[in-house]
Amino acid sequence: MNNRNIKANHLITGLMVGACVGTLMGVGIGSYIDESLFGDAAKGMIYGMCLGAAIGVAIGCTVSVFKSAK
Repeated sequence: MNNRNIKANHLITGLMVGACVGTLMGVGIGSYIDESLFGDAAKGMIYGMCLGAAIGVAIGCTVSVFKSAK
C-alpha cells in the first residue's frame, strides 16, 4: 500500500501496447461483424478500431499500473 505511486513510463507503455493490440483486434472483429450485419466492412473497421483501441488502452493501463504497484 505504501508503494502506490504510478510511474509515467508504465502508463505510457500500457497506452501504447493497449492501443496497438486493441486496434488490431478491433479491425478484425469490427470488419467481420459489420460485414455480416450491414455489408459494409470499412465502416465496421473504423468502429472496431475505435472500440478496440479504447478497450485495449483501458486494459493496458490497468495491468501496467497494478504491475508497477507491487
